[in-house]
Amino acid sequence: MQDTRFLSASIEASRLLAAESLTARVAPGAGFWLTLFAAYVLVLAARQKASPVWKHLISWTGLAIFFGLLFLGWFDSISVMQEYLGQEARFAQELIKHVYLFAGSVAIGTLMGIPLGVWAARSHSAEKPIFFIANITQTIPSLALFGLLIAPLSALSFAFPTLCELGIRGVGATPAMIALIIYTLLPVIQNTYVSLRNLDPAVICRAGDGG
Repeated sequence: MQDTRFLSASIEASRLLAAESLTARVAPGAGFWLTLFAAYVLVLAARQKASPVWKHLISWTGLAIFFGLLFLGWFDSISVMQEYLGQEARFAQELIKHVYLFAGSVAIGTLMGIPLGVWAARSHSAEKPIFFIANITQTIPSLALFGLLIAPLSALSFAFPTLCELGIRGVGATPAMIALIIYTLLPVIQNTYVSLRNLDPAVICRAGDGG
């Protein structure tokens, strides 16, 4: 169902662009996206009552057809694909940057969060301040957090030009990385803490005894 709508949109886009200039673009309207959302709801409802085999068929068949048509170039006339084809190198560059930010922030947040979770599980005095700070950071909106990071990072880059040469500035990847690390901490700390608190003390004793 979804693939039929995408295919119809692509065919209609090609027809509309046939007599237009190279700068013309065709984008799906609100009705297209509402219909697509309704189709998603129907697929989700169908999965609830289907057998495991049918669940996989319902979930993956449509995606396989969509990506097949995508690679065959059926959607090249739609605006987002036109922009991608015109700036493919830039899109690839930004994708790599986003993967770097995501992977780096998760790795650093995990390396910081696990020791904090272990500390909170072992020390009652450390538990409250650790979770208080971690919970408070989650309530700060992302844009506000970026704004809070601009001033100190800019001051550091001006005070230490070497940091500026390394790419540490008030704007750019550095504040994004710091913000993502901050948002990563709470779930890592919380899962580590809960895992250790729910672990049977007898298991810990046996592990400590080497048995």
